Amino acid sequence: MDKKTANSSGKLTLRTTRLAPGATALSIGLPALLLGSLPLANMAMADDTIMLDTMQVEERTVDTNPYAEPGAPYKAKVSGDSRHVKDIAETPQTMTVLTQTQIQESGRSDLKDILDAQPGITLGTGENGNAFGDRYVIRGHEARSDVFVDGLRDPGMTTRESFAVEQVEITKGPSSTFAGRGSTGGAVNSITKQASSEYDFNKVEAGLGTDNYRRITLDTNQSINDDLAVRANILHGYEEIPDRAPNVKSVTALRYLARTKRRTN
Repeated sequence: MDKKTANSSGKLTLRTTRLAPGATALSIGLPALLLGSLPLANMAMADDTIMLDTMQVEERTVDTNPYAEPGAPYKAKVSGDSRHVKDIAETPQTMTVLTQTQIQESGRSDLKDILDAQPGITLGTGENGNAFGDRYVIRGHEARSDVFVDGLRDPGMTTRESFAVEQVEITKGPSSTFAGRGSTGGAVNSITKQASSEYDFNKVEAGLGTDNYRRITLDTNQSINDDLAVRANILHGYEEIPDRAPNVKSVTALRYLARTKRRTN
C-alpha cells in the first residue's frame, strides 16, 4: 500500500514538471506576439497623425501699452501715428517717446511738466505778452503751433493733461514731412488711449496733497463683442497755487471712445 502511494505521488510530480516548460514557453511567446504587432500599430498611427497650429502664450496686463516692446514698458517700439510706417529704431528722425508707465512713475500729470523734464525743451513764461496756455520751446524755436493729438494739429492755448494719453512722442529738428509747415525746432504728438476688445477692466486712481490738491481719474474699457469695444476716461482735478490765492486750478474732463475692428475677407 505504501509503495502504490509513493508511485502515485511520483506520477503527479512528473506531470507537473512536464507542464512547467509549456507554461514558460507560452509566457515568452506572448511578448513576442506583442512586439511583432508594434510596426503595424506605428503605421496606423502615422496615417492618423494630426498637425496642430502653434500656440504662443504671452504674459500681459490690462494696462499694457500696445506700442511698447513686450516685457519692456519703458521702451516704445512703434509710433502711434500711422504716418510713421517703420519702427522707431528704423525711423531717420530724432525722437523721444515717453510711455504711460514713465509718465505715471515720474509723478507728473500736466503735459508742460512732462516736457519740462526733457532735454532740449524749455517753457515760455509770458514773453512777448503771450501768457495764455502752455508755451513749448524746442531747441530754441517756438513750438506752440506744433502740438498734435493722434497726428492732428492742436494749436489751442490751453493747459493739457495726460490722463487719457498712452504715450508722448517728441520729434526734434525740422520735421515738415510729418508736422507740415513750421516745426523748425520740433513737434509734440500725444497718442491717446484706444479701446480694446481683448479684455475688460476698470481702473481708478486718486491723489491728495497740500493746498487742497486732489486728483481722481477713471479708466474703463468694456468689450461688447469681438469687433466693438468702448473706453472712457474721466478726470477731476483741483488745486490751489501756494501764496497766490485766490488763484485756483480746477479741471474736469471726459473722454469717450468707441472702436470697431475692420473685417478683412
